[in-house]
Amino acid sequence: MTPRTQQIPILLGFFKAADQFALTGDLSAVAATLESRLRGSDVPTRAHVEMALELPSSHVARKHVISACVLPYAIYLGRPSQVDDIALGKDLPALLESSDEFAAEVLRAFNKEAQGKINASKRKPHEFFNHLLAMSPTSRNLNLLGSHRLLKAKIFSHQVLHNLDSFYSIL
Repeated sequence: MTPRTQQIPILLGFFKAADQFALTGDLSAVAATLESRLRGSDVPTRAHVEMALELPSSHVARKHVISACVLPYAIYLGRPSQVDDIALGKDLPALLESSDEFAAEVLRAFNKEAQGKINASKRKPHEFFNHLLAMSPTSRNLNLLGSHRLLKAKIFSHQVLHNLDSFYSIL
C-alpha cells in the first residue's frame, strides 16, 4: 500500500482529472479519504498545496488542503522558530508571499476555525490555539496559554483583527 503522504498527490490528481473531464457523481468518499490523509505533522507539503491551487477555489479537495494549512499557519504566527517541525516548514512564508490567493484562503480558513472555536466554546478564546497545536504531535509541548506573541501577528484582515481584539479583551 502507498504511504499516506504519497496518496495525497494521487487523490489530488484524481480530483484534477475529475474536474477537467467534468465527472459527476458522489465523490464524498474520495474527499473524506483525502481529508483523513491530510492529518498529521508531515502534511500538507508545498507540493500538495501547489496541486490543490490548480483546482477551482470552491473545490472540496482544495478546501481540505487549505484547512490542513491552518495549524501550520497558527504555528507560524505564534512560534515561527518551530515551523520547521511541520511539513510546510520554511515553505509556508514563501507560499503566503507568492500567492495572494493562497494567503487569502488560509487567512479565511484560519479565521473561520478561530471564530467557530470561540463561538462553540465556553472556555476562553485563546484556548483555541492550544486546541490547534494539540492536533499536531510535534507541537504538543507548545504552551501558548496566555501567550501574546501569537496575538500580535500582523494580519491584514479586518475580521481577523476583530477576533484578535476579542482575544486580547479576554486575556
